[in-house]
Amino acid sequence: AGDKDLLNPLVPIVAMTAHATGDVREHCMAVGMDDYLTKPISPVELAAILQKWLFAHDVSPSQKEHGTLEHGGSHEVERSPGSVFNEAALLARLLNKRELMHDVLASFLVDIEKLMGDLRSAHGVEDTVALQKTTHSIKGASLNVSGEGMAKEARRLEELSKGGTWEQVGEQISVLQSEYDQFRVLVEKLLEQHSSRQG
Repeated sequence: AGDKDLLNPLVPIVAMTAHATGDVREHCMAVGMDDYLTKPISPVELAAILQKWLFAHDVSPSQKEHGTLEHGGSHEVERSPGSVFNEAALLARLLNKRELMHDVLASFLVDIEKLMGDLRSAHGVEDTVALQKTTHSIKGASLNVSGEGMAKEARRLEELSKGGTWEQVGEQISVLQSEYDQFRVLVEKLLEQHSSRQG
């Protein structure tokens, strides 16, 4: 059988992106995507996407053309960073499983400590490639645990690593470190409270 017998143009394609700006959405649609999700993934949004496209015969042509969601469209609007740590958002994304949230946060603190060390090392030897790669990892990991302040500063560092001076990069690493320190204090307090209740 030829390719035409294998390809199904009716299979929906949903992009996954770390960005939620209107420009990114328009680009996804322009290159042929049917819809898109932004990271970190919310189970509620994922379920809504699946519900929408698995039953695409119930979707209007206009919705298919523009990738319009019917579950509040939270990824239609650019997410603005809020607090240092958005506990409510993380808990909701983990389906209100508080024990799981504590495990995720404890693991994050171990991983992020190493990443921050790697970041400082990359800056010390002026390794731009390693710095950009590590910064991207920090940004993604921070978003996954709703460390919105850290994600914001990591995004800024990512931009500076591509177009700023090395001095500006160093200053931004200090800003990111400060944001991480605040996050760590909040999370360690949360984990200590949980541990004391368990004991």
